[in-house]
Amino acid sequence: MKVMGGKFLGGAWLRKACLGGILIAAHAVAAAPVLSGKALMGQILAGQILTGQVLTGRVIDAAGAGLAGVSVQVQGLGGGAAQSATSNAEGYFRVPAAAAGHLLVRFSGDCCFPGVQTLRGTDWLNGQGEWRLPPVVLSRRVPGRVMFTFAGDTMLSRRYFAPLPGEPVLVRHSHVREDGAHLLRFVQPYLQLADVTAVNLETQLFDGAALPALPKSVTFYSPTALADVLRQAGVDYVALGNNHTYDFLQTGLSRTLAALQRSGLAYSGAGRSSGTARQAHALTLQDARYMLSS
Repeated sequence: MKVMGGKFLGGAWLRKACLGGILIAAHAVAAAPVLSGKALMGQILAGQILTGQVLTGRVIDAAGAGLAGVSVQVQGLGGGAAQSATSNAEGYFRVPAAAAGHLLVRFSGDCCFPGVQTLRGTDWLNGQGEWRLPPVVLSRRVPGRVMFTFAGDTMLSRRYFAPLPGEPVLVRHSHVREDGAHLLRFVQPYLQLADVTAVNLETQLFDGAALPALPKSVTFYSPTALADVLRQAGVDYVALGNNHTYDFLQTGLSRTLAALQRSGLAYSGAGRSSGTARQAHALTLQDARYMLSS
């Protein structure tokens, strides 16, 4: 499943930006000193486990002011018991984090929109069993402000089912929902952050053999279960105004629209007539009307 959007570099960065009181897509962390390559190699050769014992840092708003009362929850990316703490009056926090490997860190509070960070075992590790995060910026909640997350091209086809030689099968035809959810398990916390999460559905949805297609070099179709997988992962809306929406002509489009309607996913950018295809998806958030078009 190709879900593009946000940015992963060391830890996980979720791009957001505040524009005109609407949180469109703001959360980036600055680089911080980590162990040098030589120091890391020394620990590896010595057989030491690069595992932090505590996670420390500070939560701030866009102006640099500390955010008090923010819940910080730390859990191993593979699951297990979660540890939590609350930021103090200046926004500082200290959480036990005795998990090896990757960590999932969630930030939440009444003051601000939620955030998520994913850390590798070596990110911001100071060599003394402690992770020291750079300041984590959260956007304050103010009347009329909502959060939108926009991701890019999304499909579930081709090499997910029939990979190149030597590569694993990622999705089995008889277990699309189960395997699709497994693929999205690490990005699901990010998809669930916003009031509305939107992706570009770069595929038609239907089951069985391929239908008659347009004379193109590349055509996409994915199982109808993809709609349910996306909905369960936290996606609310899909954009259909792209170059693969009509790959398998009207029959493929009709089956796609039916699958989306069954799943409860909102959409715009295509329809059974030119009039419905031009209609935007309308929704109300915080007593304000929004229109999503594709």
